[in-house]
Amino acid sequence: MDKKNQYKIAEIIQNYNYEITDSIAKKIKRDFRKSKKLGENYILSKDKLESYKNEKSLKIIFTQEEIAKYFNDIPNKEIKEYIINIVENTKDV
Repeated sequence: MDKKNQYKIAEIIQNYNYEITDSIAKKIKRDFRKSKKLGENYILSKDKLESYKNEKSLKIIFTQEEIAKYFNDIPNKEIKEYIINIVENTKDV
């Protein structure tokens, strides 16, 4: 994380007595890296931390055979985006 966001985390912890759990820290890191990759500016806020706290996640496990059958030419890091793209394009069907 850049110093600006490190200071922001410290400020939020101090001013709001906020606890940064491992789960929230991972989400901060995920979004920071994602915004950096996209060339966007990541700005942490108390509201963003609250959204991380309320964020739900779902873990789906595919066997090696399923990955080979359905995602053969797709790098593992891109499978999630691939699935989301399919769902978004077929939800109106």
